[in-house]
Amino acid sequence: MSRLKTACSTEENLIRATERALGSVNPSKKSTPFYLFTVSSLYREPWLSRDLLLKEAGEETMLFGLLSSGPLFSQDGFYEKGLILGRIDSPELHLESVILEGNGQKLEEKIQDAFFFLTQRRNGNQMLLLAFADKGFGSHDSVVESLALCCRNHSIEGVGGFIDSSSLGAHSGIFYNSPTVGKALLLIGLYHRGGVSLGVTQDEPFKTEASPEGSLILASPSSLPPSCQCSLFPVHPYFSVATAGQFHLPKEGAPRQGLDLVVRVDF
Repeated sequence: MSRLKTACSTEENLIRATERALGSVNPSKKSTPFYLFTVSSLYREPWLSRDLLLKEAGEETMLFGLLSSGPLFSQDGFYEKGLILGRIDSPELHLESVILEGNGQKLEEKIQDAFFFLTQRRNGNQMLLLAFADKGFGSHDSVVESLALCCRNHSIEGVGGFIDSSSLGAHSGIFYNSPTVGKALLLIGLYHRGGVSLGVTQDEPFKTEASPEGSLILASPSSLPPSCQCSLFPVHPYFSVATAGQFHLPKEGAPRQGLDLVVRVDF
């Protein structure tokens, strides 16, 4: 059984779209999976999907949601309006998270504290950092440089993207178990016993040595080919997030960022 199950719904009504996607990933009462979702900004109140998912899946479920920065994309193509839901359920994979609020004030200090929390929970596992920031939570460069410094100091690789939440005014485009106040930065530690495979490319096919059971794809829709049926994307299940700029934080050297980067994490 795949570690990742995904479903996409393009229902006009957000409640029905969320219910249909949740039913498609077959939530199990016997386990406590992690849920990831991305939702179109064309819905009037996109945060309602968070409320419904927590109600149906249980308050103890770890939930991460992101406002889509442009059209959603999946194995079947592009969608102007809809919701994509991913369910991760694996004894070999674990996630921990920290959410930072306050519009980038005392950014470096907050990120350092968050890294200390996340690295203390490795328990001998390999760790990859996933980071998502609202546009408006500090400058792009300051966010990326602060994250990159901590990645180098802790010898941890990281990837992430920016969320265009301008349609929500002062509210965040990051949806979490607890409500966010203002623009935010979400840091997720992804821990895996055998490690994960990471690829960052612009126009070349990804090279993978293993046969992963699931992937996370970060990309800006404007830089993707008209069809998602291309060598950049896997044939196995993947959870895709449309972001407004992606970045790669290496263990050594300078970070990379740009709209044309495509990030793929295999696990």
